[in-house]
Amino acid sequence: MKPSLVALIVVGAVASQRAAAQAIAHTDVVNRPVVADTTPRFTNGDSFLIRSLTGALGFVGGAAAGYGLAAATGPYHCHCDGVGVSPGLAGVLLGGTFGAALGASAPKLRAQCPFAARMLRSTAGSVVGTVVGIAIGFNVGDRHAAAVGMPLGAALGASTALIGC
Repeated sequence: MKPSLVALIVVGAVASQRAAAQAIAHTDVVNRPVVADTTPRFTNGDSFLIRSLTGALGFVGGAAAGYGLAAATGPYHCHCDGVGVSPGLAGVLLGGTFGAALGASAPKLRAQCPFAARMLRSTAGSVVGTVVGIAIGFNVGDRHAAAVGMPLGAALGASTALIGC
């Protein structure tokens, strides 16, 4: 065999091995770690229940703060140690309504609305719910029914206004 032919065969064999070692891998298969999505998914019913419960807790806290503020901002003309009925009731009414709105809008849940939008919607819903709850309570005929209708209306009104968020 001619030496040039032998050299060509050797160079061809070595070059093909080196080219095979430097070949680029296929890009259609990529090994990536699979990470499970652990973000909780809430339905409208779950969101309503959570917001109603946090709204009720907010009503209790807001009513206590409103009553405390009414007691601290005396003096009262009755010359007594307790808070008068009108300032105490106004403190419970305003504080409870705002507390229910704050409690219902606090959970982020599905995060479709920013906090300011949730707070605005829940405050409007809480005011409407409080008025409706008091009106239903007075129409029932029992004088204590308004005391039950006010917190229920505030919490449910605030959470109902947030169904779209």
